[in-house]
Amino acid sequence: MAPIYGWCTEGFDTADLQEARALLDELSWRGSRALVSRPFLDYAQEEPKGGDVIMEASLLDDMIDALTAEGGIDAKTVQTEALRLYLNTHPIMKLDGAISLWRQGRISLAKAAEIAGLTVPELKEVLAVRGMIRETEGKSRTEMDAKLHETLP
Repeated sequence: MAPIYGWCTEGFDTADLQEARALLDELSWRGSRALVSRPFLDYAQEEPKGGDVIMEASLLDDMIDALTAEGGIDAKTVQTEALRLYLNTHPIMKLDGAISLWRQGRISLAKAAEIAGLTVPELKEVLAVRGMIRETEGKSRTEMDAKLHETLP
């Protein structure tokens, strides 16, 4: 269901998609909870899944070239869709990627949680279990007082 939900680009306010998202969140959290304590997985050591064929990078490139030449398919689109499907079937890698983007300051914590299919409190728990400290910065007393006086004359 996750790959199909990942294809949706609108209609997230409908009851069906909200119910699907809630179910995916619950299943994702239950399924990945045992693995979140690992700092990061070693993806190079990952075993092939049923039906997987180990292909050399050059063969994959040749296949994309053939699809581009004969099928009129854009190579970048093929690569993007392949990565999207891969991440949807490997939620821990998606979680690790979201955390990495957040740690680099490229996305917010809320966006990282959304990408990982977690709520912000769940992602905060994952970070805590992994020993990652979130540093938050508050405004100074002077800034807060000025904002209060501006808001409440």
